[in-house]
Amino acid sequence: MKRNDVVIIIAVVVIALFIYSRFERKEEQQVPSQLNTEFYDSEPQNQEKVTPEQRQQAGDELRVSRHNAITKAVELIEPAVVSVNVIKTKIVRRRLGFFFGLYDDVPYNIKSLGSGVLFSEDGYILTNAHVVEDATEIKIILTDSRQFDGTLIGVDSVHDVALLKIEGENLPFAKLGTSVDL
Repeated sequence: MKRNDVVIIIAVVVIALFIYSRFERKEEQQVPSQLNTEFYDSEPQNQEKVTPEQRQQAGDELRVSRHNAITKAVELIEPAVVSVNVIKTKIVRRRLGFFFGLYDDVPYNIKSLGSGVLFSEDGYILTNAHVVEDATEIKIILTDSRQFDGTLIGVDSVHDVALLKIEGENLPFAKLGTSVDL
């Protein structure tokens, strides 16, 4: 950055602070000081005191009203949701010299994250195809912190769906249904 640019930026900041301070003073002059101190010093009047029991009851009612079909579905499916950690290896072409046009291919690892759903007790996982395409390593992490190596079974890039498989015991899974059952 040039010296002239720094001087201009400092000048703009100083002018902005000056304008802000003038604006703030005008607002203070419009509100009488008596009214200003009354607002902060006095307690609100004509307001009933709320007992702890009333607060507890209001909190319970709010909690019950927030517990609906969506939150129930989330609670049921949550253990079956997994984290899909992927490492993809891309080949990057690197120029070796300035004059001769020599290039070298260098592997470059790219880490990516996604999510998926375990939908069978056999360890099959449904995820997005763009997450696992060209993956050289797939790690699956469950909500109970267990980690597994994932195997790519199939990919449908058109519909952005992929099928993975893990080997494990006592795997939580989501029970799939049909749209007719809705």
